[in-house]
Amino acid sequence: MAVTFISRDERLSVFLWKIEEELPILLKSAALTPDEQVQYEAFRAESRKRQWLTVRALANKVFGHKATITYSAAGRPSLGGDGAYISISHADAYAAITIGGANHIGVDVESINRKYTTIRHKFASDDEAAIFTASGFEESLYLPIIWCAKEAAFKAADCTDVDFIRDVVITRVEANETFTAGEVEVRFNPLRAAGMFKFTVIDNHVIAWGKYEGV
Repeated sequence: MAVTFISRDERLSVFLWKIEEELPILLKSAALTPDEQVQYEAFRAESRKRQWLTVRALANKVFGHKATITYSAAGRPSLGGDGAYISISHADAYAAITIGGANHIGVDVESINRKYTTIRHKFASDDEAAIFTASGFEESLYLPIIWCAKEAAFKAADCTDVDFIRDVVITRVEANETFTAGEVEVRFNPLRAAGMFKFTVIDNHVIAWGKYEGV
């Protein structure tokens, strides 16, 4: 697997892999358990199989041994036996995981080329758009960043029935000169929580990750 991006700090480690391998290689690297094999065989689309296998192969590589990923009834992933928390995302030919020592972490990877303008009213407020335009962002870039950061923040909150306009609010953005990396401050109203979520633009994709403080 090709390592496209790695970021580590004292709170979180995030890994982004470009999926280029064929299924037999991914199957070997994923080292599926019998239960995982049943789940894998239920997928029909090859693209979904490749993404699912890559996440497990990536986790195995990070930990240096077989890492078992399970899911709660609400669909939240967790790691068995490694004393760490995990969040997962995949889009097109990319898979991402973030790992930390505390709960309420999230990661998301999205293509910049999705038609975000058609659903803008569902996830980006005028106030949030103004924050980004005041910092020099074009709409074609800040919409996928907002979507990606809010998806990561939603995963970190581990809540259901969340409204991306009402409940997940971006209050600040900082970025480098090329707008290809930075961080946003996200307030999650149902938990009365806030956190900084970093983002990076790679190969026409955005990856965002972070955690809430004091939750």
